[in-house]
This record gives sequence, structure tokens and C-alpha cells, in this order.
Amino acid sequence: MKKLIYSIAVLGLLATACESKKPNLEPEIPVYPVTVPVKAATATSGGVTVEGVIDNNTHTIDFSFDAEGVNLAAVTVHIECAPRAKAEEFAEDKVVDLTKPYQFVVNNAVEDITFTLNARVLETTDPVLSAYAVSPTAGNIPGVVDNVAHKITFSFTAGVVTLSAVQTVIEFSPRAELKEGAFTEATIDLTSPYQFVCTDGVHDLTYTIEAEMAASSLVDNTLCKVVKGIPGEAPASDPEGIANGEYAQYTWDNKLLNDPAHLFDGIWMSKAEAYDEVGYNYFGQGFVSDAYSTWFVFDIGSKAQVDKIVIWPYYPYSQGHCPWKYEFYAYIGEGDVTASPWSANSPDWKLVAQDDLTEWYYEQRAVEAEKSTKYGTEEDHCTTGRTVTFDTSAPAAQFYCYHMTDNMYSLGKTDLFEWWMARTKAITISEFQIYAY
Repeated sequence: MKKLIYSIAVLGLLATACESKKPNLEPEIPVYPVTVPVKAATATSGGVTVEGVIDNNTHTIDFSFDAEGVNLAAVTVHIECAPRAKAEEFAEDKVVDLTKPYQFVVNNAVEDITFTLNARVLETTDPVLSAYAVSPTAGNIPGVVDNVAHKITFSFTAGVVTLSAVQTVIEFSPRAELKEGAFTEATIDLTSPYQFVCTDGVHDLTYTIEAEMAASSLVDNTLCKVVKGIPGEAPASDPEGIANGEYAQYTWDNKLLNDPAHLFDGIWMSKAEAYDEVGYNYFGQGFVSDAYSTWFVFDIGSKAQVDKIVIWPYYPYSQGHCPWKYEFYAYIGEGDVTASPWSANSPDWKLVAQDDLTEWYYEQRAVEAEKSTKYGTEEDHCTTGRTVTFDTSAPAAQFYCYHMTDNMYSLGKTDLFEWWMARTKAITISEFQIYAY
């Protein structure tokens, strides 16, 4: 009996052991991580929405804005995840600060992964849009902006600004950030290059501001003319027709001598007394009567700041008909120049140049005496012309007045002509050449 009970127990144990070896026909389903947890991402700022560049390997999302008005400190971010992935922080759209990298967590169904959001505003090719300098006499003077060489260049004419204190205005792109030395409006010293730093939205750039003085150029003489019929040029009795613009002075054989056109005809003598080279023509007025003026107005074609005028006389300066002391005025009035005839005291006219030939006259006399020849030396201004330089602060103008205060008869007197008193109003000029900025 005992043996039977023992056998049954053994069989039970064997049955139980065999039962434990039976295979599990219903195993658990494994959970695999989502390899692309983030499917899409957008960022919105300043009314502009951009798609993010997603890298699910490096776990980064990059946004690039190419528009103005974007504020990276307040960007609305939308994240769209794969069905089994979750980004609890962005279950709904969220405003975040993307001026620096922003991190958030994405669960890929197995583990939490940290993603990083990056944003930038794309650099602009033109961080400096424009620049100008303010001149008290010439108004706003634009600078040349070179955003490739990172340079701003101003070209100034003489006297329009004080280089040590130039009021300067710069317009920057909204994407540019102003850094060391940068400004929108300031007074700066341009006697040497000025440097400032700004960004193109991404990179720091060093710009240089430089100033250069522009060279004057010869004004086209075909654009220049004497303005005829200015009130005050002639007396009530006007036999020479100056008031009517005739300047009617004739030779003994009835040839017109002083046509205003001769002042800008491009012809002057190669040596003193070579009158035939200019057809015995010149410009002048008021030969005899003291009632005539010793000034005339001329037009240079358009408004410009005159640098200098080269004057070729008709007679040698050792003769009395030529100017000795004279001056130039610029018309700064408004409207028709004939409505405001020249006067040294008129607010419409500004003195811009003066000349005095006294020193030259005595030097020339000494040279002539030494050479024992009367005319034709290399120094004679009939050959070289007389250059009169204008005030560097002279305003720009279209109309100018030439005023002779004395001619050579007033200086040389009886040394030149016994009856010099009768000819102190004489003006004779062969040519003007005008250089302006």
C-alpha cells in the first residue's frame, strides 16, 4: 500500500514537471521606438511662417527667417509628432524665445528624447541702405555705400563741410544690429577714416567711412553766357546799348568789338598782342563814360560751386584797359536774377572771390625792363591766363557777377597813358574758363 502511494506521488511530480515544460503560445508584443518622432514643425513671427528643418538623428529643428519684422524673442512654434510619439510641451502651439537654443522633450514610445529648437534671421546683403552728410551750404550730400567692401565714401567739394565735424546720417537694414561705433545720426571726424561695427543679421562686419575732396572740372563754355540787359549796367543815355544787351562798341571800320559771346568762345591769344588770333575780338564795356557800370552778370548753365576762373586778358596787363582789381559775387537770391541787379550790399549776392594784380604788375615791369622787350614774355597773362581761386565756402550758384573796382589805368596812371583819368572804366577781357565742382 505504501509502495502504491509512493508511486502515485512520483507520477504526480513527473506530471507537474512535464506540465512546466509546455511552450507559451501567447507571448507579449514588443514595443519599438518611433524612428521619426517629429514629422513637421513651423514657426511664426512678424506675420511670417517658416517650415523647420528637422533632423531626427541629431534631434534638432532649425528655423530660418528671411523677412523683416521678425522677433526671435517671441516665436509661435507648432510641433507635429508621429502617431506613437508625443511632445507634451507642444500639445498645443506655444510662444517661445528663440534668441537662443530652446530644448523640449519628445517621447518616442520607448524613451524621452531631448530636441533642440534653433532659429535665425538670414543675413542681408545690404546691412547699410544709405548714408548722407549734411552741409550748411550744399544740403544733403549722399555717400557711396559699398556693402561688399564694407565702405562708405563721401566726396566733398571745398568748403561744403568741416571735415573734423561732419554731421552724418546712416540708414541700416532692419535686420542689421548696430554695435561698436555704429549710429543712425552723429557728428564725426572724417579727417581720418572712421570705423563702426554692425551685423548683417548674423555676422559682425566692420565698416569704414572715408571722405575725399572732389576735383573741379571745366564747365562747358557753350553753356555759359553773359546775361544781357541787367538793370543798373547802363545810364539813362545808353549809346552803347548795354541795357538792351547790345554792348554795341565798334571799331573805326564798324566791326563789333565787345560781343558778350567772345567771353566764352574758347579763343585766346598764344602770346601778347597776337590780336589776329582772336579776330581782334574781346568782351568789354564802358570804355569812355564814367556813367557806365564796371560789372556784368554771367550764367554758367546750371547751379554749381565754382572752384576757380581762368581769365585771359585781351591787352597786355602793361596796358591800362585791363582790370587791376576785381571781384566775383554769387547769386544766392530766389527767382529771376534780373529782378535783383547786383549790388555789393544786396543780400541776394555773396562775395566769393577777389583778385589784385598790383604785385604782379611791378614784377612784370621789372622783367620787361631786364629783357629790354615790351611784351610777349612767358609770364605775360595773355599767354598763361590769370587764375582766380574762389572761397572754399562759396555757395553753389548758377549766376555770378564780375565787378571790376579798378583797371590798370588806375594803377599805372600817366606811366601808361597821359589821359588815364578818362579811361578808368575800361574793361577788356578775351576769355573766361570756369572750373566748378
